[in-house]
Amino acid sequence: NQVSDKCKFSNLDVCRFLVSHSAPKKRFSIIDLDPFGSPAPFIDCALRAIDNNGLISITATDMAVLCGVYPKTSYRKYNGFSMRTEYSHELGIRLLVGSAAHNAMRLGLGIKPIFSYRTRHYFRAYMTVHFGEGWKEKTFNKIGCILHCFKCNYRTVENNGNKECPSCKTIMKSAGPLWIGTIYNEKFLIDLIEDFNKHSLNKGINIAKTSLEEINMQPTYFVIDNISSRIGVATPNLNSVITNLEKEGFSASRSALNPKGIKTNASSEIIEKIVLKISKS
Repeated sequence: NQVSDKCKFSNLDVCRFLVSHSAPKKRFSIIDLDPFGSPAPFIDCALRAIDNNGLISITATDMAVLCGVYPKTSYRKYNGFSMRTEYSHELGIRLLVGSAAHNAMRLGLGIKPIFSYRTRHYFRAYMTVHFGEGWKEKTFNKIGCILHCFKCNYRTVENNGNKECPSCKTIMKSAGPLWIGTIYNEKFLIDLIEDFNKHSLNKGINIAKTSLEEINMQPTYFVIDNISSRIGVATPNLNSVITNLEKEGFSASRSALNPKGIKTNASSEIIEKIVLKISKS
């Protein structure tokens, strides 16, 4: 690409390399952390080497750990327990971002996620890093747990662990601590869609547009296939479910993390009623 005069290469251990750039005026504006397997051992080093307002992108391929197959391993690596649910992909992303947030706060930094997605065998999260006490406090306020009732499918966001399900009184299980704030930035997504359009990257356009739709939605999603199976009816078209939810006064959108998922502030019981109504029409 005729940029050899601008490129420098190193085969040092990644943490030795990054720490050698941790002093002011030596830090990087962008760091792309893309290891084979878990990025957990390298997040701290990357944060030390990023400049104020810099961008870090982190890739994780250990999806089984982050999606609830090995919750204890998830806690050891990412400082939060994973959980097997229909929205495990979202929990995995939020555990990854939450791990970056914990590392950042320990170093007196804060983060702001701007885009996250899941494809094939990996998660990828993009975030900007910011210096100062105010950012550290903002980051701290976005850490919590997601509680799930495996009896009635109720879920909620809390700042701490297990509690009784308000719907069926079963003790809920929790995932986290993890990131409970938004994992997208509206301006970044709008710019991303514009850039994808210029280059006719249709798959990227679809992901970014769906992400924009769900930007202020609940941090979990419902898989309509699972709800239809549970009540014994054929799976309806997702758009029809969304339309009916909106007619009932609820917010609803597709999920960028699961093509069969719907994000909504409606309860599982209300979604079941709508699915049943559609199946009878």
